[in-house]
Amino acid sequence: MLILEDSSQKYVLEVIIRDTTSNDIVHIQPLNEYEQQPTINLQATRWGNSLLDILMQEEQITGGLELKRLFTDNPYNDAIRMLGSIAEVMVVDLCNSNNNINRTLGKIARYGIRISNSLDNYLAVATGSLKTKNLYNQHYNPNDTQRDIIWINKEDNESQLLCVRGCAQFSKPAGLQIKVSNNYRNVLNSIDQYHYPVLYLDLNNDWADLSREIKNRGLNIVLYHAEDLHDMMKEKLRGYFQILISLFNKDIDLKYIIDRAKSENDTNLLKGLKGAENGIDKLILPIDY
Repeated sequence: MLILEDSSQKYVLEVIIRDTTSNDIVHIQPLNEYEQQPTINLQATRWGNSLLDILMQEEQITGGLELKRLFTDNPYNDAIRMLGSIAEVMVVDLCNSNNNINRTLGKIARYGIRISNSLDNYLAVATGSLKTKNLYNQHYNPNDTQRDIIWINKEDNESQLLCVRGCAQFSKPAGLQIKVSNNYRNVLNSIDQYHYPVLYLDLNNDWADLSREIKNRGLNIVLYHAEDLHDMMKEKLRGYFQILISLFNKDIDLKYIIDRAKSENDTNLLKGLKGAENGIDKLILPIDY
């Protein structure tokens, strides 16, 4: 919520978190500070619930309310790796809830030229997602280094979307690679190994830099800008990233996020967390980021 307040005869724009039940103000941050660096309190309150939803869906939370992760000496890289897996889930959810997004990304994944409603017959699936393992185990392949997202036929789950006729890739299953980074050079270093179109989520607004370098090097890469897909996705990922960094640095814990879920009366979320499986304490994530 944004408000204008008169302080010393100057108007100050602020971001406010207000408890809708009690109407109490929970947290305030000046807008100019929020635009530069939102507080973790604001980010956790705004994005914490949806982040927990994804972490639970992917069974990345133990019954002891710890993240399943491989601890390294670099929380930043750990957070980026996990964010990449989260982005794949988000893209799939967007595709399967929005026909226009599904048609657009399906067209790109199959090297198409025109948008086609034939994509409405296909579901987007993340090859490394545990949801895929549970529902479409035959397509679960967390070690697939080329395709993070594929499309399967709704009527025949064995059948995948194929690249279009007339393309050099014709008869090859369609697919999409998802990359998330704060520095396009990290993506540029390995992008020539991908044989499928790349959807780049540029947390630092450097998509144009990556696109320019790809052209300068003469690389045959189909690059798509995530902002053309959904205007809030990158902002949400930035919030998730700040939360994950704080978690990995032990500045906060999951209970901190859950307490904000309580303030939102998210009883289903809390019930799910209580039932989280605690049999596996760590999750090994891909080393590429």
